[in-house]
Amino acid sequence: MLNTIAVAAERGKVLDQLQKDIERREIQINKQRAAAARTIEEQRDIAQDVSQSDAARLQAVKLANEAVQERLTLDKQLIDLRIELTKESQKANDTDREGQKE
Repeated sequence: MLNTIAVAAERGKVLDQLQKDIERREIQINKQRAAAARTIEEQRDIAQDVSQSDAARLQAVKLANEAVQERLTLDKQLIDLRIELTKESQKANDTDREGQKE
């Protein structure tokens, strides 16, 4: 039983750290998302501006696409952290059930 308590306490620490990591990452990602959204909007405006050269419009499309890809990467990183938190939480629940059996 003492071992189960130690395992549960350790899992609690891991869950707490993961939650804090997610919160910090969300703050960073929100700032980066806002910057990417501005870039996407600016580049879309350039791409749609027929007074711009084809080369400038093409470059704008490429930059907007890069910003979209960056946002997707950031979202994936956050999802991966949430998956890890969920897995650890499920492990903690399994540990609790084992303790209740004893």
